[in-house]
Amino acid sequence: MTSRFSRWLVAGIALAALSSACANGHRLSGVVRLAEASSARCYIDGAGQLSCLGGGITLPDATQTPTNAGPRPITGMTGMVRVAMSRDTVCGLRNDGKVLCFGAEVSRWTLGDRATLRAGIIEVDPGAGATDIAVGDGMACAVISGGQVSCWGVSTNAAAFGRPMGAPTTGVETVSGLSSVTQVAFGSGFACARIVDGTVSCWGSNFGGALGDGTMNDAHLPVQAQGLRSVVSIVAGSRHVCAQREDRSVWCWGGNDEQQLGSPGAARSTPAASEAMAGAAEVFTSYNATCWRTADGALRHTDPTYQPGQFGAPTTARRLLSCGLISWMPCVELNSGDVVCY
Repeated sequence: MTSRFSRWLVAGIALAALSSACANGHRLSGVVRLAEASSARCYIDGAGQLSCLGGGITLPDATQTPTNAGPRPITGMTGMVRVAMSRDTVCGLRNDGKVLCFGAEVSRWTLGDRATLRAGIIEVDPGAGATDIAVGDGMACAVISGGQVSCWGVSTNAAAFGRPMGAPTTGVETVSGLSSVTQVAFGSGFACARIVDGTVSCWGSNFGGALGDGTMNDAHLPVQAQGLRSVVSIVAGSRHVCAQREDRSVWCWGGNDEQQLGSPGAARSTPAASEAMAGAAEVFTSYNATCWRTADGALRHTDPTYQPGQFGAPTTARRLLSCGLISWMPCVELNSGDVVCY
């Protein structure tokens, strides 16, 4: 297991490179959807073209983008309506319901072949009527017709597929016990689904209480997060989850070692309302942090060392699009209408 010291060391090195590269921000055109992971972002514009910027992305031609790379359209990734990514994989949901993926490890886990590494874009058919996708480390899931969730990959945590630990991967699989799902989100070794009735169900690793069911027990089948209703969106960090309700209250649970639940305290295995995030316009997560935009446009972050305007980022915005790669370097829509990633 990677120590916290080594993770901080790696994060510090990446932060130095990113803050130098992003001090003035990358201006993007026509952003409709955006995803981020590690030191990179990918987004879809109004024409359905997927483009990526930042370092460490293994492109379909097997080349890698440099740390300070500006926006680059990805050939073959057109007609996109959703995008999701992890540290080594990018997936886009196309308007015909197919999922197209590329990245350093994508051929190994998308094709279920751990021994083969193949460049290029790989097409996955997750099932009829796909409407949403999410990507984790070594696996991906899609919401398909009827609100079911189908997953594929080679994650070492079989519970994240909705199967008992140690069960073999057989390709695209449907997670048992889920229906009427409208959204899915990934953490580290677990996933959560937002149900059309406003509840949330989670499955996989329950480290820090990330499943929200009041226990610390892993669950290979979905369990309902306690006490939630009228949920309209969910976001997940490494070990925590936040759900926003219709009344714009934000309920968070899971790990809290870096105050990612919105205030100091221990990890929580059941959802609780965050006083700090009440009334948020948008909420996003990164690895061990949560950020949000208030109703009057102010940008906020759970990191106790956060200072408004640090790294040249704005203090207000018309819209928040992401929490930031490492520390506070978000993507925002400015009051001018420009979208800038820091």
